[in-house]
Amino acid sequence: MMNKEVHLKNVAESLALLSREVSILNAVNLYDINIVAEDFFPGLLNLIYGYELKNVNYLEKNSPAIDLADHKNRIAVQVTSDNSSTKIKHTIEEFNKRKAYQSYDRLVVLILTQKKKYSSNFDTQGMFTFEKTRDILIRLPR
Repeated sequence: MMNKEVHLKNVAESLALLSREVSILNAVNLYDINIVAEDFFPGLLNLIYGYELKNVNYLEKNSPAIDLADHKNRIAVQVTSDNSSTKIKHTIEEFNKRKAYQSYDRLVVLILTQKKKYSSNFDTQGMFTFEKTRDILIRLPR
């Protein structure tokens, strides 16, 4: 049991370090770490949830609204360091504009920095459901 606790603490510490590093590097306009995170998180989320996420940016560089996709489970993920409501609204607008809801039932926004308490309602124009408490994640869900 002690070994498990050590591993969990190491994972938590590493994710916290990643969040701080993303914030600091982004503050000085260095965004390479964001791209690295897009390669890291599919494996982690696949391991935790049994998804089959893949980085779609290999197919379309800097793909709008979606960075990771699992066609089998119909889940799309936007990985971002921007925790603003404006960014989330823009992601939803792009998701709708590209009719991604035809391929994916769920859009998740994975925030690499700090999640805020969002008072905004995120309008999907009835094309898919988006629940801010469920679909906005910070690094890992609680």
